[in-house]
Amino acid sequence: MNISKRELLTCIETFISEKKMTLSGTPNTIKKKELESYLEEYAAEQDIAYEKKVEPTRSIYTFTVEGKEANVEFFYRYSHYYTRHSITLK
Repeated sequence: MNISKRELLTCIETFISEKKMTLSGTPNTIKKKELESYLEEYAAEQDIAYEKKVEPTRSIYTFTVEGKEANVEFFYRYSHYYTRHSITLK
């Protein structure tokens, strides 16, 4: 199943903003495993196909978004802590 660009952005941004709110007063440390588990569970619940490529300091998910290929890259510090992400449509 395809996902819309809005759904994909909302899914990621919602998790990150909710996690940051629960971490207020502590260092902003969203863990790689938490973020990726959330995204993979969301994809499974919505029956959305994806491919995953893992490197030491980043993970790349490939989704079909509105008939195009979308690469979602998550970048990590020390291989475990989320720092930023980017979404590229091809």
